[in-house]
Amino acid sequence: MTFAEVVQSHFPGAAPLEPYIRRVAVTLIQDHGFAPANTLACVGVCRDELCRSLTDEVEAMWGGSFDFSSLGGILSLGKTGFAAAYSHAPVVHGRRRYVFFLFAHIGISAQGELGLTRRPGHDEPSAACGALVALLEDLRSGRKSTALEWEDPEQSLLKLRMKRMRDLDEQPDLMSLTKAAHRATVEDLRLLMANSLNRQNEDYAVIAGIEIHGPDGNNLIWTGESYVVVEGRRSEIWF
Repeated sequence: MTFAEVVQSHFPGAAPLEPYIRRVAVTLIQDHGFAPANTLACVGVCRDELCRSLTDEVEAMWGGSFDFSSLGGILSLGKTGFAAAYSHAPVVHGRRRYVFFLFAHIGISAQGELGLTRRPGHDEPSAACGALVALLEDLRSGRKSTALEWEDPEQSLLKLRMKRMRDLDEQPDLMSLTKAAHRATVEDLRLLMANSLNRQNEDYAVIAGIEIHGPDGNNLIWTGESYVVVEGRRSEIWF
């Protein structure tokens, strides 16, 4: 299969990164009352430098961002980190507003190979997401991890978090593992918000999905769970 065929099969509706982030901003600003002056953008992506393109686009539209990033894109900041983000949001007319951008990522080669992308300055393709590829190798080898490893904290947290995904097979492939990482971030954000946000005084949007790194630096976005909550009322949003 080619890159385009794999995307169509696994990520129908995926759109180019830059116009996608602009459409998100236009929708939130025009339809839901969010704006750079009254909103804190929070970005949770993998530490991979390839994911910086998404963060850059978000910051170009929203003016800076609070960094939620960790290997694999999972949320390892915990309640203390989330409380910091909560306190940093501007207060306008007694309300705080947040936009949470949460994205796992995967490389797909021109030949449709999963987990591979060609990076600038490299003659050969390399892994993306490297952390998820490494986790997949561990699972296939039978190596087990049951505790936090202080010499490798983020990767061990990623392993432990994926073990808690009840809908994930014991021997997943990279596609199912990537989509599980996406679902895990949405679940964990929901838990963090339940313990922190005051629904009477805060509005927020969750924009979650998977970033796809294709040939020639072609980055696409597949939208997973995305919605907005304004004055306690939730609405699904589509881009």
